[in-house]
Amino acid sequence: MSLRIVTSSWNVNGQQPREENLDEWLHLLEEHHENLADIYVIGIQEVPSDPASLVLDYYIRNDHWTSRLLLFLSTKGIVMVESARMMGMLLIVAVKPIHLPFLREIRSTYTKTSFYGLIGIKGAVSLRFDLYGESFCFINNHFTAGEKSTEYRNNNYHAINSKTLFRNCEKQLINDHRPTLKHQRCQPEKKKVFAGLEDFYKKGVDEEKISTKFRKGACENCGAITHKKKDCLERPRKVGARFTGDDIKPDELLPGELNFDYDGKRDRWSGYDVNVHSKVLEEYAKVDEAKRQLKAAQLEEELQSGKKITKLNNDDEEEEKYADEVDMPGQKFDANVRQTVRNLRIREDTAKYLYNLDPNSAFYDAKTRSMRENPFTKNGGAEKMVDYVGDNFVRTTGQVKDIAGAQLFAWEAYERGADVHLQADPTKLELLHKTYKVKKDAFKEEQKGGILEKYGGAEHLESLPKELLLAQTEEYVEYSRSGKVVKGQERAVTKSKYEEDVYLNNHTSVFGSYWNNFQWGYQCCHSFIKMSYCTGEAGKLALKSGVADISTSNSSSIAQKTLVDMHKESFKDKKSKMADEDSAAKNERLKKALQKEEEHIKNMSSLLEIDERKRAYNSLNTENREPTEEEMTAYRIKRLRSDDPMAQFLK
Repeated sequence: MSLRIVTSSWNVNGQQPREENLDEWLHLLEEHHENLADIYVIGIQEVPSDPASLVLDYYIRNDHWTSRLLLFLSTKGIVMVESARMMGMLLIVAVKPIHLPFLREIRSTYTKTSFYGLIGIKGAVSLRFDLYGESFCFINNHFTAGEKSTEYRNNNYHAINSKTLFRNCEKQLINDHRPTLKHQRCQPEKKKVFAGLEDFYKKGVDEEKISTKFRKGACENCGAITHKKKDCLERPRKVGARFTGDDIKPDELLPGELNFDYDGKRDRWSGYDVNVHSKVLEEYAKVDEAKRQLKAAQLEEELQSGKKITKLNNDDEEEEKYADEVDMPGQKFDANVRQTVRNLRIREDTAKYLYNLDPNSAFYDAKTRSMRENPFTKNGGAEKMVDYVGDNFVRTTGQVKDIAGAQLFAWEAYERGADVHLQADPTKLELLHKTYKVKKDAFKEEQKGGILEKYGGAEHLESLPKELLLAQTEEYVEYSRSGKVVKGQERAVTKSKYEEDVYLNNHTSVFGSYWNNFQWGYQCCHSFIKMSYCTGEAGKLALKSGVADISTSNSSSIAQKTLVDMHKESFKDKKSKMADEDSAAKNERLKKALQKEEEHIKNMSSLLEIDERKRAYNSLNTENREPTEEEMTAYRIKRLRSDDPMAQFLK
């Protein structure tokens, strides 16, 4: 999927936005309306940043530039995703509405570079997000101007490149033996402690326990120790409890503030007392008892008067009314869909336990409705003559054997350290089982091939033709004394794709009838050219004399070398000299890389001895380039391996 991105930057020099058209700046002219960009990134520098406006823009409202740009983009159907600001720098990212559901991991950060990284007048504002699985990052930088500040700008660029971090964006693997960023995380002593789901304010406090004498520090008016006289809600006494010691009020319960987490704040049963449910049951029991008494009184009144009293609410009639809607046992019926699904046996069929009434015959499990054995075994009935032979056939049909084999493989693999389970992760087990079978077959074939290669005997494993094994065939063929087929089907002769018995250019034999010196030719004239004319015996004599002349001349030409051979020999000499020079330079570079690696190991060991919280910022910064081949070789030479038995002698 292709996305169009428009990036725009503007140094406004402390000016407020004006009522002017921004179409040309943002590529929103009329010719672009039909093909608007997908993402618009706007970076502004030197936005008005006095303290009062900063506070208002951050906590109460958007700044003037953000409001102006949002109003302008909304008329074009563009929606803002996020805006980030640091002092005079502003970064805005807007997209089309169709892309909003696919935005993920929107993060913003800023990096200060003014006055050793303490002030945000200069620096960068960064914003990143994920769209359709791809990561996007945009940075709005503001550096010091002037030709003399080139080195300062370069240093600020490297600082921004190394210090721009987006929190909670990536999960990183942390090794306990290496430096981590735990000092930047929430420390255990500062971690918030939340109340549990079972914690709640107490209800129904016992107020019967009252102090009999005044206690030091209690309320001088009522005598409760949980508040002072100025906070007392009792009627002001003429003579307080401090002096009389009479009618001391009970202490109030002061529940502590419960700080619930996300689940605690949304617990729908928070504060519910389970004992209250027993009171509800008692109330319903009393109502049922009252109904029974009322019904008994009505029946007695009917017997005495002889008249039937009509009742508006009759529980029995309601039960009979809704009893017709209950499904029949053994089937599921849907009123909307006229279809019946049976989950029990058909009642016309004979039940399993009625085939053989002998109590010592096959056992019937009523809970699972299964009878594994054949109930007709003792009667001597053949399996083909009876209607039912037991449920054991299910254990040997379908994929039952495969599941049993997979279970055995899972047990054996678990004993050898593999974390597999048939029910917990069947896909992983099946893939591992298939891989095991392939490797097992390959190992058997390799082992078989090794044995045959070492001891021989492969020819005995080749199967003989069926005619030789059985010493007879079912094909009837009669032959004559000369070997011709008299009666029977003769085997068809394999025909060639080339023309046969075609003699070209006065030749008396076909091309390919003569072979010499790895070449095919004509037998009649010993010519190796297919389209040549036949010369007969004269061609044979000329060929023999020409071969003799060539053999005598070869002895004198062997000592002579061609220009190509001489050039190859000189090129080999130059190449060997260049290889010697390259090896010497490579050894020198490797020596320097080893010295650099030793210094790096010493620096790392000294840094690891320091506490993580006391280390200098960005103390593990590396060069932004790929390591050379010599540096990688030096790293492999100096790297300590924990599994090396001789590693302890190198420490």
